[in-house]
Amino acid sequence: MQMLKLPTYLASVALGFVAPLLILPVTTFTEHTLFFEEVVKLGMIYCIWRTLGVRGTKDLCVAAFLLGVAFGVSETLLLSQNLFLLGSGVVVLLRTLLTIPMHAATAIGMAFAFTRSRPLLGFVGALLLHGVFNALVLGWM
Repeated sequence: MQMLKLPTYLASVALGFVAPLLILPVTTFTEHTLFFEEVVKLGMIYCIWRTLGVRGTKDLCVAAFLLGVAFGVSETLLLSQNLFLLGSGVVVLLRTLLTIPMHAATAIGMAFAFTRSRPLLGFVGALLLHGVFNALVLGWM
């Protein structure tokens, strides 16, 4: 098995940081962006698989993890301005600590399903996990 090289890791992180910017126009029309977030992450995983040639389950899951973490960090940075206006730094901290692992988990799940030729199953699972997360955690905040 070939180890992923640094450019692959950097590309995964870069895609993760750019992805929330692609969804930004949608957020002006609706607060329900989880569908679009998961579509963009699945598209980014496809890019990693197709363009970078990452084929192994472990390698694609590591790349997806980096993508998900970067996505969560980028999304939190974009939204933190609004959260500071609405609440306090505690809300931003809690959202950061909870949201980043959720985005990493959904990306890993989609990548794993992708390597098993079941991308739709991974996408639906990511939607369910993200939806339950939003209902339980973000509804609580």
